[in-house]
Amino acid sequence: TIIPIEIVNLLNLENLFLSYNQILLIPIEINKLKKLKRLYLNDNKIEIMPLETSDLINLEDLKLSNNPIIFPLKNNMNFENDDDFLKYFKKIYNNKGKF
Repeated sequence: TIIPIEIVNLLNLENLFLSYNQILLIPIEINKLKKLKRLYLNDNKIEIMPLETSDLINLEDLKLSNNPIIFPLKNNMNFENDDDFLKYFKKIYNNKGKF
């Protein structure tokens, strides 16, 4: 399952709950949802979390648990929970994508 690209047209969207949907890919254009506060993607099949997610500056709650994420390298970065992942993405935004 893939999130439809048309979702980026919902510019006032604040909550996006897509848990338990067998999602494989997240469109990089998701970064256009600037008002997004909650993004729930737990229990899917997501392997790659686009770095563009870091552009979601209003994001307060990110759920990614129970996904086989391989990028960014979750195990090598010491992400113990979803809050750590969210902090990581905010750090990327503040550093303008530089690791």
